[in-house]
Amino acid sequence: MIFKTWLCLLFLLRVTSSEKNSNCSISNAFYCSDGGCIESKYFCDFHPDCSDGSDEIPFNETIHGEKDGISCIVKRKRGSSGRDAPVRACLLTPEHVCNHELNCFFGEDESTCSHTYQCQKLPYPYTIYAEKQYKVRVQFCDNKQDCLDGSDEMKYSPGARGFQCAVTKTRITTKCLLPTTYVCDGVADCDDGTDECRCGMQKEGFIYDRCFQCFDESLVVPRKKVCDGIFDCPDLSDECLCSMKKNSICDQLCKVGQDCGECQVGQIMCLRTNASLPVVCLNRTNMCDQHFDCPDGEDERNCNIDEMQIFKCTDERSYIQLYRRCDNHNDCEDGSDEIGCNNLHECHPYLRNRDGTYNFATPRFTTKCDKIPDCAGLDDECNQSICTNGSLPAFCSHVEANGFICPNSRSSIIGKEICDGFPTCNDTSPPDSADEFDCENRFYCNDSGAVSLPIHIPIADKCNAITDCYDVSDEIGCDNTTHFYCKTGLPIYIPKRKVCDGIQDCLDGEDECQGCAASPFSSDAFVIHSYALQVFVWIFGIFSAFGNLGVLIHNILQLLRDRAKMSSLAVNHRILLVNLALADLLFGIYLLSLAVTNAVYSGSYCRQDIQWRASTTCNALGVIAVISIESSILLLSVMATNRLLIVLKPFKTRVKKRYVFLSLFFTWTFSITLATVPLSQYQEDYFVSSVWYRSNSFLTIVNRNEMESFVTKLLSLQDPLNLVFFNNSYSDWKPTWETMFAVVSHLNPSYTPEHLYGYYSAHGVCLPRLYADPSSDRSWGFTLFLIILDFCLFIWILGAYIAISR
Repeated sequence: MIFKTWLCLLFLLRVTSSEKNSNCSISNAFYCSDGGCIESKYFCDFHPDCSDGSDEIPFNETIHGEKDGISCIVKRKRGSSGRDAPVRACLLTPEHVCNHELNCFFGEDESTCSHTYQCQKLPYPYTIYAEKQYKVRVQFCDNKQDCLDGSDEMKYSPGARGFQCAVTKTRITTKCLLPTTYVCDGVADCDDGTDECRCGMQKEGFIYDRCFQCFDESLVVPRKKVCDGIFDCPDLSDECLCSMKKNSICDQLCKVGQDCGECQVGQIMCLRTNASLPVVCLNRTNMCDQHFDCPDGEDERNCNIDEMQIFKCTDERSYIQLYRRCDNHNDCEDGSDEIGCNNLHECHPYLRNRDGTYNFATPRFTTKCDKIPDCAGLDDECNQSICTNGSLPAFCSHVEANGFICPNSRSSIIGKEICDGFPTCNDTSPPDSADEFDCENRFYCNDSGAVSLPIHIPIADKCNAITDCYDVSDEIGCDNTTHFYCKTGLPIYIPKRKVCDGIQDCLDGEDECQGCAASPFSSDAFVIHSYALQVFVWIFGIFSAFGNLGVLIHNILQLLRDRAKMSSLAVNHRILLVNLALADLLFGIYLLSLAVTNAVYSGSYCRQDIQWRASTTCNALGVIAVISIESSILLLSVMATNRLLIVLKPFKTRVKKRYVFLSLFFTWTFSITLATVPLSQYQEDYFVSSVWYRSNSFLTIVNRNEMESFVTKLLSLQDPLNLVFFNNSYSDWKPTWETMFAVVSHLNPSYTPEHLYGYYSAHGVCLPRLYADPSSDRSWGFTLFLIILDFCLFIWILGAYIAISR
């Protein structure tokens, strides 16, 4: 009867509770059924604080159904003795379920919500009362242990299994282990959504559309952090493959095939300032470990840590994160982090963890009046008697006795959550979040995070050619030496290094029309940039094509009509003329095709250069040109030889037709063979000089030497004991194009070269590479052979006609 009375009372009072509850000014409040409110800590504490007693209704599963509420287990300290009160289960009404506030000790009021984080395991003796514990999801990896088993703060360490999740909530990036349950669940828990970036994709490979997986599989980092000059991956794989923004430490990597002395492949060879010093071989796991291992200290440079947030130990052998200074624990080997603490500001209050160490989020000592709030009560920045020089920061206007109080929710937040660029007070409307107003030394994105976070970024991150603001406002109006701005505005900008990389990043491709053509013949506008040469190609092409076509037809008709009347000498001469005309006709076809191509691409050749030079048509024109040139000079040699013999012995020389036909067969066979050999798939490794990748984060147009260097580094960055490429052995690898393509494809299966640039792809006119560089072009020998052959044939022809004239 008593329970029925309670239920009726609750039903009547709940009708008007929502209106009355809106007048509640208590943060983290428990709403009574009569419309009043009390502090949540008084809910279910054996003492009725609501006037209707609705905060102390014992839960009875035989009476209370789903509509009434849930069973909420509470375990609190009560009274001056500080002893735990008995565990109790009270009725928690539905309006308190899934409201982002934990009313129950084990978090069962938030257990079915999308914003909930489930702790891994309850320690004894808590298992007596519940099976699981739940916390609000934003409490994951916030540098404060919320789960009883500490699973929300399990930190990354080399070799730790699980998804390594980098989270920035307190101005310091922390790497925690995210349970696989929350990977690919549609909610981003890690910075830049790295836990959601590989969902529904192939597991093979290391690089994806939005993220990059370190080669040792320890961490996934956002794509924008790849090749940014800062090491994020413990194995250095996010930086040491980059052609731009190189880190000097990557040049000290011992590579496959390199004689590194005492060092092994994959180790770092520290610089030696003195030749008498011993060689220091450093494992990559020792990089960025806050300890100086190399004599010159290069192993701790360019690491993903804010220099303003570190403390260098006096012995200069290591450094620690600044928040660990003066925590009553010697983190430096020389204990210098616990010296001089009296000169720092002591926070009031400061908290301890369960193990007695001071709480990460609320340091005991910090630097005062530096505009960076560290203390829980913000007394290091918002105490006018302490900070006497100048006005207090704007966020101090929201500081009350209990610290920073959000004006909208009346909830309190810690100092490190203020001015970090991410809203804590109002995550549903970021621009209205009071904790991010008027922050100093920050650049505010134009939309202030209205569409996507962050609201603002550090000043140092502006104009670094990495987009941080969703609206790209942090990279607008920057130096043109580092940024290229697309006229169409799609995209707004690209890093300057991507200009002339063979990929049209701007919508109209203008980034590839900045004088990118390396050919001496071509320009951005034309395949043949010289107007005089364009006219010459048209005129010579027309005369060569139609003139030789006329000669060809005329001589064929003469042979068909008057062959019986002709001497064998005349017949042979006509046959040779027909073949010479055919050879020259081919060159006319080449010139006319080139002229037409120039006209088709007129004004916009730069947008077609990559595709044109690698096209079948360009290769075909190159083959036609070589066949024409080689067959012409061979035929002229045969004709000169024939005439020389006749002049020297006019009455005795009689060249038989079979010799003429044999010479013609050799001429055309040899010419065609010379022209087509460079296109043979079996000769690809010899004649292909470079390749083009359309969507590769590390490679675009890359020549043979660059490719070999890249693949060597790629192999060297692999763990020698766990190579993914060649069954734990470097000896199986030989640097051919095929094997190099296979290695690169392990980064991502889609990384296959779209275009191969062979012997006829050096420039837009599709001629062979006549001035090959032996250091970078393997086919230089073939070019030298052609040049020597043609030179010798020319000398022979010249000598023959000199002899004839004499």
